[in-house]
Amino acid sequence: MKAAFSRKRHKCIPNIPQSLDFIIPHMYTLTRGFERFLLNDKTT
Repeated sequence: MKAAFSRKRHKCIPNIPQSLDFIIPHMYTLTRGFERFLLNDKTT
């Protein structure tokens, strides 16, 4: 019974990302005044 619940739960949980890179949608890069909010973030 526990195994069945575990399998069901694992199907619903997303996979762990393999990298930290992600794309920010354009609508989240602007302020309310349509100015660029996020310009650049280089951590390396």
